[in-house]
Amino acid sequence: MLILAIAGFFTLITGMIANGPAVGWVEGISIFFAIVIIVSIEAANDWMKDKQFVKLQSCIKDEDIAVIRGKFGVTQSVNIYKLVVGDVIILEAGSRVPADSVLIESNDITVDESFYTGNNRAVKKEAATNENYSSSPDCFLLSQSLIASGSGKAVVCCVGKNSRRGILDEKLDTESKTPLQSKLENLGCTFTKWGIYASIAILIANMINLILTISVSGEFSFGSSRTLKTIVDNLTLSITIIIVAVPEGLPLTIAISLAYSVMRMKDDKILVKNLNAPEVMGTIEEICTGKTATLTKDDMQVSQFYAQTLLIRNTRKNTLLNCELESHMIELIKESILWNCEARIEMDAQALYVPVGSGTEVGLIKFL
Repeated sequence: MLILAIAGFFTLITGMIANGPAVGWVEGISIFFAIVIIVSIEAANDWMKDKQFVKLQSCIKDEDIAVIRGKFGVTQSVNIYKLVVGDVIILEAGSRVPADSVLIESNDITVDESFYTGNNRAVKKEAATNENYSSSPDCFLLSQSLIASGSGKAVVCCVGKNSRRGILDEKLDTESKTPLQSKLENLGCTFTKWGIYASIAILIANMINLILTISVSGEFSFGSSRTLKTIVDNLTLSITIIIVAVPEGLPLTIAISLAYSVMRMKDDKILVKNLNAPEVMGTIEEICTGKTATLTKDDMQVSQFYAQTLLIRNTRKNTLLNCELESHMIELIKESILWNCEARIEMDAQALYVPVGSGTEVGLIKFL
């Protein structure tokens, strides 16, 4: 584009010399206008691609966490980006700490802080109490740390740009290329090479034709403005051929199509965390997978259960509360489910109290 701009400048100057200022500026200005259009379109496409990519990354990082915020201690699911200082968050094994917090209740909690220390060894955390404060227990949780084991509650101390998440959050990489984009870029380099060869051949042919025309016809001399104008036109034509031959928008087109495709897949409840995943899936011929938690909706329910040598099918007419089991056995089953369950009851958008948590535990609570 820079070379084309230089050629456009010389075309403008020579055109005004050869054809006069009134008409000679048209061709040069047209070249500059074409450059502006091309650069604007490429910049707009690149901006759209980056915008979709940032939107995808925000969807990947978007999650909800159980929070105690008023409501007489009842938990509610809150988006991690809507947490405020003072919220009490419920932490379980496998979850990430959403904000810098201090433990107030702990049950054998160990935390993986490799995001900050680089050490994959889990660190034991313990809430400070009147009994153990003299031993200086480590009760501080850093955002984005992984709860390796245990459970507990923590109060949020810092959010947003004041937290570790805001200071050390990973920068989005919008310049990395997928394997298909790399192959297309290599293909574009091949086209560019042959375009340069063709451009040089055309330039040489045009220059030979110009020399022969001047030598044979004698219509104009080598030092005339018309000759200079013809030379500049030949150079501009050669540069234009190179620009036309270079498929710069080909990798960008793939990036834009991937960005929009994965966002449309999200509408179908499919979250693609990596842009090159569709390309990888396109090369797969066979998929071997188990259906549990992979192809199911995580909406589970008890179909039948076995107790006191009886196999009882959980139907509308024969539930846990209306079956042949003895009353003390029914109470034992209810207590076993409730005391060994980490699912919680929350109010949904319709103001109904529903169980929330692991699909298996939610199914057991609905069973009651």
